[in-house]
Amino acid sequence: MSAVEKGTLVRVCLALVFAFGFLVFFAPVLSGIINFGNAAGMTIFTFLFVLVIFWNKISELFRTDRIFRGISLFLCGLALIFIVLSLVVSAKMLLAAENPPPDGKTVLIVLGCKVRGETPSLMLNRRIMAACEFMKEDPDSRQQHLLFRKDMVK
Repeated sequence: MSAVEKGTLVRVCLALVFAFGFLVFFAPVLSGIINFGNAAGMTIFTFLFVLVIFWNKISELFRTDRIFRGISLFLCGLALIFIVLSLVVSAKMLLAAENPPPDGKTVLIVLGCKVRGETPSLMLNRRIMAACEFMKEDPDSRQQHLLFRKDMVK
């Protein structure tokens, strides 16, 4: 196999890896979950995919234009850092999900939302009601704790 064929094979493999990475961040969007993390992941993997696909043109610019080279190296470094951090955080979340609390108690955390005077917003009210329903369904509700953020409770 010639060097050109090996380079092409490597680029095709990288393109597939980056396409898969894009799909990993795009999958939650299909379920209606849209957030900064998904957008950042899709953006970075799209950038890397385009980089690999147009490598010949980009490498020519890379050889001839110092500014382009600096910007490219900076962006690739940022992408690599983001990918590594995403993998580390995801692994930690998966490991934490497998380990139940040592005392067997359930702690329910109700995330904050707007409070108008003393009336919770519609979203916060839905969160509170869902937490209460969950606690009612558990026969051993004495083992549960319901936490609110301090600045929500007046």
